[in-house]
Amino acid sequence: MGQISAPADVTVAKDCLAYGSQNQNYRMAVTNLGPGSAREVTLTDTFPTGVAVESWTSYLITTDNGAVPQGECSFAGQNGQNMTCNLNTLLPSLPADLNAKWVVNVYFDGPGEAPNTATVDADNDTDEKNNSASTYCLISSAVDLISFTAVGGESSVAVAWETASETDNVGFNLYRAESESGDKVKVNGEIIPAANPGSTMGATYGYTDSAVAQGVTYYYWLEDVDTAGVATMHGPVSASLIAAEAPAGEAPAGEAPVGEEQPEAVQPVFERPIRELPVIGLPGLERPSLPQPIVIGPVDQMPLIVIPGNPPVVAPAPVMPAPIVRPPRTGLPVEGGME
Repeated sequence: MGQISAPADVTVAKDCLAYGSQNQNYRMAVTNLGPGSAREVTLTDTFPTGVAVESWTSYLITTDNGAVPQGECSFAGQNGQNMTCNLNTLLPSLPADLNAKWVVNVYFDGPGEAPNTATVDADNDTDEKNNSASTYCLISSAVDLISFTAVGGESSVAVAWETASETDNVGFNLYRAESESGDKVKVNGEIIPAANPGSTMGATYGYTDSAVAQGVTYYYWLEDVDTAGVATMHGPVSASLIAAEAPAGEAPAGEAPVGEEQPEAVQPVFERPIRELPVIGLPGLERPSLPQPIVIGPVDQMPLIVIPGNPPVVAPAPVMPAPIVRPPRTGLPVEGGME
């Protein structure tokens, strides 16, 4: 670079704004204590684990021009945790312009409770002892919330909340999403005003959300806004619609109309398991053979003798033996006789 006519002394301040709301962001403001304008000003930061960068703005504020978009930021690493921003123009010194500053806002999602540090540098910076600033996010609320609930009806969801005190509270906004990590949509048109703003007394509130459908679980967040415009988010709570009751005269599914005989409950039938027994083979039945000749024919005639075979053979008729002639019985001899 060429000859630097006057040194600069850049410093940075860092805050966490609107933590817990949809607009939570890190705000980093760089100023130049001078005496000369700062050249090639850069700003770096590494955000905590879990923080996911969603968007950013960068602008230069001067007395003559107000806030003008100026500078370029890039984000690297998981979820854009590593930030590098370049101003790309001179940053006037505070002695020359009491309003001069470079402001970078980084809007993010996720937990920001862990401390992290932003660091600024410039080519002609002569004092590096004030080049860093650390911050961490804390939830501060203008109200002391006692309860926050959501209950589903047949056609709407009733959201209710109660406060114990409403110090510095202006009012509330209600947000809805169809999943815990889904995009939050504001459901109320105008801010719901606080019942007891600036009071240590609390109040109860209710909101009926009718832009809902069956079969969907809805998640709700309650945002309280204080007198300084700082918003704090509470929740989520969830609810879904309940099934509509059957019209008069109709019985709910599975029930008989009133006055009609109720069918007897069908008892479950328990069957004994069939025990499988081993199958024991039975010997095959064989056709009986004729080992001996079979005598057929009338018994009062000469029998024929058939010898089994294929074809069967008729044997010659046997010679019948002569019948045995037995002498007639004459009785036993008697001894003695008549005189």
